[in-house]
Amino acid sequence: MIVNIFIKYYAQYGGAERIAFRFAEYLTKNNIEVRIYCGKNKIESDLPYPVTELGLGSSRYAKAKDFAEKGARLASTLEGVIFSFERIENAHIFRPGGGVHRFFTQYTMLGLYGWERFRKTIKRKLDRVNKLNPILEKKAFNSPSLKFIIANSNRMKREIVEDYPEVTDLVHVIHNGVNKTMFNPARRDELRESSDVIRVGLATSNFQRKGLPQLIKALSLLPEKYHLYVAGGRNPENYQKLAEEMNVGKRITFLGKVTEMDKFYANLDVFCLPTFFDGFANVVSEAIASGIPVACSIYSGSDEIIEEGVNGYVFKEVEPLQISEAIAAASKISIQDFSHYVSTDEEVFRKYLDLCEKVIL
Repeated sequence: MIVNIFIKYYAQYGGAERIAFRFAEYLTKNNIEVRIYCGKNKIESDLPYPVTELGLGSSRYAKAKDFAEKGARLASTLEGVIFSFERIENAHIFRPGGGVHRFFTQYTMLGLYGWERFRKTIKRKLDRVNKLNPILEKKAFNSPSLKFIIANSNRMKREIVEDYPEVTDLVHVIHNGVNKTMFNPARRDELRESSDVIRVGLATSNFQRKGLPQLIKALSLLPEKYHLYVAGGRNPENYQKLAEEMNVGKRITFLGKVTEMDKFYANLDVFCLPTFFDGFANVVSEAIASGIPVACSIYSGSDEIIEEGVNGYVFKEVEPLQISEAIAAASKISIQDFSHYVSTDEEVFRKYLDLCEKVIL
């Protein structure tokens, strides 16, 4: 069997990119031939399988359009299983990690108000990619070759079925897996350092969409012993100003890009993700695998692995009071072994492989 993986950017970091890379590693380990077709290969090291770059245009619109067209043409000529992480026609398996475009644009506006909301609305209306993506999405979901759709949360499945009821029977919910060799309670105990404050963590590359402004305001409602640690490479200047305005500047540390995420989780008492949109937030499952209680929003996708009061709390609105109450409650849960709430990479990729095998039957 040959598994052809299509992804716009092939990389070891990022959401879908990292999963595609780990899936390719899993297939290779299990002696299954894998071929990668990407717009751009960001991995500089040698790989034990072929990676073909299809090229990308310069703008967001051109990149999306180019990859969809080139990918669809190529996919129609290849032998084996076509496993796509992108919106292309002629795939056998489609894993839309970002879900349905309509819901993405709807949910990600929730944290914006006034001028910011107006500016974002206009910007999106003028950006041609927001007209293109629904077209590509419809073609991908209605492709005659499509056999299976992987939704990484039940919420995503509901959204897909709401907009594309004709594919209801094709949708399989498979939560993302975790590298438990890296994220586990033993590793946490090894890396954990003592502290006299309650350490709350957030990890994201998109501060606005993941609710950092609301989290900073929530911190101001919590006792002074609660401190926030933010991992992510974005410029924090505006958020530092907000923290000063809320009189919590000295209780927030911006860590920048963090490469040792196992150490980051190990030194938290609560991980908080007040996101406005995620298909299935890997950071939540990584924190849970590390044995760290979580406070997250209902928009995270991975709220589905939270057992209220046992390994965390879920809040329904991304607003400061609900966030602060969830953090306070989660901080009372003892650090322990929650690893049974999450699947390993191997367990998840075995399910992917089962679908691949069904394609060729």
